[in-house]
Amino acid sequence: MRSLLSALVSMAILSACTVTGQQSCPPNPVVVEGVAQANPCQGKADTFILKTYRARLPDGEMVTLPLRCGNADFGYTHIRMEGHGDPVGDPSFDRLIRTTLVAPTSVIQSGGNPRWTIEFNDLQASCFHGWGFRVVGSLAHAVGRRPLTDGQPLGVVTAYVQQAQPPSFP
Repeated sequence: MRSLLSALVSMAILSACTVTGQQSCPPNPVVVEGVAQANPCQGKADTFILKTYRARLPDGEMVTLPLRCGNADFGYTHIRMEGHGDPVGDPSFDRLIRTTLVAPTSVIQSGGNPRWTIEFNDLQASCFHGWGFRVVGSLAHAVGRRPLTDGQPLGVVTAYVQQAQPPSFP
């Protein structure tokens, strides 16, 4: 079952590298005709949920993991500020997050946050200029000491292309 799921995840990511049936890298829509994409979090609270993902925990349980507007420490704002990508404006980056979160390669880090990591095949590594992709989430129901009142966990903390094989995998 794990190998079948791994193959499906790899196929989904590979589809991000396939355009019109040819193996090529997807365009980067972060800048369209010289104009930067609008910030979907403009004027919204850091707890505002932009989208939700389904995520597989190490025990196989599926959970909902929101992507919140966030701030410099987590969420959309953090991902964009760090230059990792744009999960709202770039469909290939969003697909990387989606497929990584359902991959059978997750662990709970020492601080209690789940982490998902996938290793790219050669074409994916060429397209995304890295070893693999990593998402770190939080199942906490608070931003620091401020409780969340919407019943959802904090969600996606960060997501990025892993440049080299990490010392711990997944």
